[in-house]
Amino acid sequence: MTKDSSGADIVEAAWLELLGCDRVGAELVAAAYAEPQMRQLFSWAGMCELRFSRCTEFRWTWEVSYVRPAAGPDHSGAYYVAGPPLIQKIGTAATGQEAVAQAGVA
Repeated sequence: MTKDSSGADIVEAAWLELLGCDRVGAELVAAAYAEPQMRQLFSWAGMCELRFSRCTEFRWTWEVSYVRPAAGPDHSGAYYVAGPPLIQKIGTAATGQEAVAQAGVA
């Protein structure tokens, strides 16, 4: 990216990087990318979490929900949806598509 890159270019570049990333499940990233409202947000992977921001510059904002793999033996392949405050639980989802639907964009 250049200093003259638009916000849309920066967002798209972040998504392309995420689509090739192995820090977050490919199913989850593909589901989020397929959702037009989510695809407009800057996205990044952190600590196995899929995060979204309306801001493209570091320090990203935290006003959008996030998704991470659910913990525990009963949640294999499931996702945990939370936020925007880190402690606010939204729910769990069996698939990436369900998780993205729960995360939504307000």
